[in-house]
Amino acid sequence: MAEGCKTGISGIDALHIACAVFAGAEEFITTEKASKPMHRTDLIRVTCIRPEEKPAQ
Repeated sequence: MAEGCKTGISGIDALHIACAVFAGAEEFITTEKASKPMHRTDLIRVTCIRPEEKPAQ
């Protein structure tokens, strides 16, 4: 609960992070933008694999 208040993470993202932490994962991989609150947690390393957005041509 405190982690959610500290980071501002959404409910569903909090469930995903909690499940990963509880399962003993070392890293949580996501396609969420790095600006999303889930990247602020200190409980687990969060890695974004979102491809760079290509500029309009």
